[in-house]
Amino acid sequence: MDQNEAAPQGAAPDAVVPALGFPPDFPVEIEPEPDGGLDRRALLQSSVILLGGEVSARALQPVPGLPLRVAETLEQNRVTPAVLETIQLAVGYYSQTFDQHDFDELHGALSEHLETVLTLLRGPATFRQRGELCLYGARLSGMLALLTHMQGKLAECLSHYRNAYLLSEEIGDRAFMSWVMAERAAVAWSVGNARAVRQLTESFVDGTRGANRANMVSNLAQAAARTNDRALSLRMIAEAEAAAETIPSGQNSDLPGTPIWGFSPSSTITNTAIGWLNLEEPQRALEAAQRSVVLLGEHAIHRHVAHSKIIMATAHVNLGEPGEGCRLASEVILSAPQDVYIVSRQSTDLLRALHSYRGTPEVRQLRDVIAHYENRFERAGRRAPDGAAG
Repeated sequence: MDQNEAAPQGAAPDAVVPALGFPPDFPVEIEPEPDGGLDRRALLQSSVILLGGEVSARALQPVPGLPLRVAETLEQNRVTPAVLETIQLAVGYYSQTFDQHDFDELHGALSEHLETVLTLLRGPATFRQRGELCLYGARLSGMLALLTHMQGKLAECLSHYRNAYLLSEEIGDRAFMSWVMAERAAVAWSVGNARAVRQLTESFVDGTRGANRANMVSNLAQAAARTNDRALSLRMIAEAEAAAETIPSGQNSDLPGTPIWGFSPSSTITNTAIGWLNLEEPQRALEAAQRSVVLLGEHAIHRHVAHSKIIMATAHVNLGEPGEGCRLASEVILSAPQDVYIVSRQSTDLLRALHSYRGTPEVRQLRDVIAHYENRFERAGRRAPDGAAG
């Protein structure tokens, strides 16, 4: 995209675009082609006239392969309003129903639409069309990254996040770039790299506003606690807790029907609970995790509830209540949340807290529940972290 060319201005259809979480000034309406409706038949006829009467053997030699391939590309890979609308609707649908699908089937559907975007990006497009394709490609890549993180396919996950970031950067969509960085930090946390979480969030948080800043701040709160920076962790916890109180309902991604790149108050508060655990204040951690469950309500997304309750279980263990921790964790894991990798990582931390109780019947039973859960998903081709139930 020509960086010297100013992005065209245009209003998006209110009925669709805000629900997808697009920047409000992003031009979604298709601009007229710059040829002003040039008649293609007239263009072909003019080519015949140019040949005129000099029809000779030399003039009728076969056209070289390159111009033919260019012509074929122009015909076959044209970006049409109908194609763009189809992709737009698909992005909106899957972003708002993400957790209602089987994750393997969702992976296939998202990949198919991303392939379409990739094909169109290789072909000719107006400035506006290319911008829309980058926008949709970034969203599809972001959803695939989130999905593969939950499935434990970390190499694929990181590749999708990189692509989502670059596509967003292409159109200057800083808000989505911030979402990508916050989620990328969550990947680093899930593999136990708190220093990488700090590096990712601290390099980006000062230029981030609104919901994305709250997401980053909550990641930084837990990472600062893990790296023994108590003062920073406490400041970030306070900011994250305040942000969770002010999020508009239309941006609350805890609620079904809201795009997944909105703001999750429950996840933010769960992260502060993890921060409290690492600050060795389990009562504060338990209170935060309980608050997260209350924020979720009865119609909340299943995996968000699971995350909060496993942190509650860990807090109970650290308060000297291993039986309650095992009971609560078993209840969550038996409900079989689809994001096996994240739940297994959290279960690993829980079992670490239960180490001194490892010989009790409750802990042995919990290990069996976790192992059965992980094996079920292993058979389906998903991956739990090594040693989670060991």
